[in-house]
Formats: sequence, C-alpha cells, structure tokens
Amino acid sequence: MDVRSKSPVAFGALLLTCLLAACSPPPKTIAPSSSATILATPRADDGPTTARHLQKRYDERISCGGHGGTPAFMCSGIILRGTAISNGSFHTWDPSPKDQTRGAISASWLRGDAPFSNIWAYPKGIIFFPNEYLPAGTDKIYVMCTFPYDGATDLRPGGCGPHPHNPVKSAPCQSQGISTAAQWYALWQTQKDNHQCGFDVSSGTPNSADIFMQIPQLMSMLNRDSYNEIEFKAWSPGQASRRPIEAFFYLAGMAGGLSGAQFDQRDFYQQSGIVVPIIRMTLPVRGRGEKFEYLPSDQGVH
Repeated sequence: MDVRSKSPVAFGALLLTCLLAACSPPPKTIAPSSSATILATPRADDGPTTARHLQKRYDERISCGGHGGTPAFMCSGIILRGTAISNGSFHTWDPSPKDQTRGAISASWLRGDAPFSNIWAYPKGIIFFPNEYLPAGTDKIYVMCTFPYDGATDLRPGGCGPHPHNPVKSAPCQSQGISTAAQWYALWQTQKDNHQCGFDVSSGTPNSADIFMQIPQLMSMLNRDSYNEIEFKAWSPGQASRRPIEAFFYLAGMAGGLSGAQFDQRDFYQQSGIVVPIIRMTLPVRGRGEKFEYLPSDQGVH
C-alpha cells in the first residue's frame, strides 16, 4: 500500500492501527500434545502473588470474625487436596465416581498451627480458595465436617457419618456431647485410629468457629505430624470455570509431581480457559521448613 497518498489524519490513523496490531498479545493456543507447552496471554504477577498469599495464610493465627465468628478455613490457612497421577478417567478437580456416590470430597487444612509433613502418598494436588477470597464466578466450598487426622472418610456415609467398624463411638462428635479437644482426646484413647469422631462444622452449626479450632489443638496433642481431614460437599462434574482452584501444586522431591501438576494445569486451561499457577510446595516437618514457590520454568501454560 502506498501511504504517501494519504492525508496526515488518515496516515496517523493507519499508523496507530498498525502499532496496536503489532503490540497485541498472540492468541491463546493449545498444543495437540498433553506434554507440549500451551501458550497463553502472560499473567506474570499471578504466580508470585499466589505464592505470597499462601505463605501469608499459612503464617496467620486467626479465626474469621473473631470468637464465635466463622471457622478459620473460611479466610485463613490452606485448603488442599492431594491427587493421584491422572489416568484420564476423570478430571482431577472433579469428584471421583466414589465421591459422587457418597456426596463428599476429602481435603486437608494446612496452617502454621496445624502443620503436617505428608498428604498420604500423593505427589501433587489442588489448592482451593478460601470462601472469603473467591474470584467472581466461582462456587463456594461447603465444608461439612473435620477430623484431626485421617478419618477413613471413604468408609463413612456422606463422608461424615459413623465408621462401620464402630458406629456408636465414631458417630459425629456433637451427637455424643463432644465439642472440645479434651473431650475428643478422652474418647480417642478408648477407640483410636479410624474410629475417631468427626466435628460437624457445617453452615449453621452452633460455635463452629470454636469447634474447628479444636483441630490445631488436637494435632498438637496427638503429635503425629500427620494430615488432618475435612470433608466438603461434592460438586457435579463439569463447569471447570466455576471451581475455586487457586493453584495446582507438587511436592518438592516427589517423583512425578511436577509432570502431574503440569498435566492438570493444561487440562484445566483446556476445559476452562483459566490459567492457574503451579506452586512447588515443601511441607513443614515438625512445623518448620514450609515453602510455597512459584517457578516460571515449572509452568506448562505460559
């Protein structure tokens, strides 16, 4: 095109159009191979900001709304779910067929006063937003109950009901008149392991904030350095963009963790169009040494 014949105004408009076109970011593309890198509009600040938020919430020692307010998992700490390496049968953020049947999804709550050094044998997983920090358009997590360590919830009706091997003493704690760490511990000494009772912390439960704070106390009393367990209401498969996923994580030093997290990140982007960062997480050992790191080289979506 011969631009010399254009007027100054027309030439200026043409030049502006060309400059805008040259500076526009490339369109998002999805590579055909799950092992290839996906290109996306850069979101350079999201990963480092996510890592800082996780560290801040880990370091906090607060109850949301103070004494008698809402449980701490609503605004503080880290809700995480360890996940196995995907076999392609369902998306890692969707409930498994078994979870769909029982209507519950298992996770754990990590904070400086509720630390643990493992999430069973999982090398990677998902971190969920607390309800008070949800992005627009995402669904809340409805936590139903909690256990100070693994509650064998896959065997409990609805994830929170009694354990079939000891249905009386493993019934929900409040139904047995148990609402404090001391009361729970006294019962546990007679039952132990998977026959523990779980605390009801569902919406509308009286004193749910204070009851949930029995979990850090009990983890300290048990001195197991093992993960606690929370059960939240299962959502229906699909609608990936509505899932409150803050990050995918992998555990430093565990085989298959990074590649598994990259697969999940790509899969979620393909299903939702949302770029969720991968965080390298180092779990605390005896309450020390935790790290939440965003590394650009870890990302499968750029």
